[in-house]
Amino acid sequence: MTRSKKIAKSWLAVYETLLARADKIPLLIELLRLHEEFSDTHRELLGNLTEVRSSTAGMPLPSKEKLEAENRLTKTLKLVLAGIAEARALKNNNQLTKLLDEFEQLDKKIRWVIGTYNGEIREHRILLFCLELNKYKIFEFSP
Repeated sequence: MTRSKKIAKSWLAVYETLLARADKIPLLIELLRLHEEFSDTHRELLGNLTEVRSSTAGMPLPSKEKLEAENRLTKTLKLVLAGIAEARALKNNNQLTKLLDEFEQLDKKIRWVIGTYNGEIREHRILLFCLELNKYKIFEFSP
């Protein structure tokens, strides 16, 4: 497999994992809106979460704006999940507990696929650097 195909494949894994996380957010919001114990402050976070998720949907990939929006989504989602941890009654909801476990697994996978993507980019840059050095050696140019 060529280097560019490896990079494209690893970026696709990042994209698909972020998309899987985004697809679970509406279910999380729906489950939380049903519970009275989820405070008004946290309900405001749900609105923010919906807004940030919507903003990431139409952005081109890969782009700086998309990555910044995904980072905002991650931060907002972590705040919502922290609010869930504070609400004792929510911990007893089996459906919510299962969904939280899925978010935790997706978070681990996101970190792993981003690391893989960054590794592919790093290897690509090293290869380009080596090729550049060899060009000077072969043709006896001085940098």
